Amino acid sequence: MLGGIALGHLVGPPLREGDLPHPWRHPAGRAPGWLPVTWPGLVLYGALGALPDLDFALGMHSRQSHSIGAVAVVFLAGLWLSRGRSGTTRLAAAAAVAYGSHILLDWLGSDTSHPIGIMALWPITDAFYQSDLHWFPAIWRDYRPGIWAHDLWAVVWEMTVLGPVAAAAAWWGRGRNDHGRTME
Repeated sequence: MLGGIALGHLVGPPLREGDLPHPWRHPAGRAPGWLPVTWPGLVLYGALGALPDLDFALGMHSRQSHSIGAVAVVFLAGLWLSRGRSGTTRLAAAAAVAYGSHILLDWLGSDTSHPIGIMALWPITDAFYQSDLHWFPAIWRDYRPGIWAHDLWAVVWEMTVLGPVAAAAAWWGRGRNDHGRTME
């Protein structure tokens, strides 16, 4: 979610409260004043950043939903859903990079569950890829001893690394106008 928030805010146009359908709007009409972001950006880009992991429900984790093919589908869906709105291409691109941030970050992480890696280049190939960098610890998905401590450490590490990046990107994105220039 934090990767989606960061990249979505860097690429996308500033989002306003009316940019989200009613059920997703903040009850008070806006994000709390202490948040350096707009509520629509948190909801839209954060949800898109987490969306690839819905494949867990299908028992197909790290497969087609973790690929450039899925990013292309999100971009095309973004174009269609935002048609008639100013900045359509920019909003669709922001949706695609917010979604794609998950794929990049999963590729940079460790993976200990078979199959190892992600199907990043589908539909070109169905091979699995994993970076040698291992910036993020693996999330254990079984019930071995120590799983809670390990997974908590992994989440804290991701938040420590990505939280400041997401906050800075969202803060910068909040201060831009609809043409991408910084407002004074």
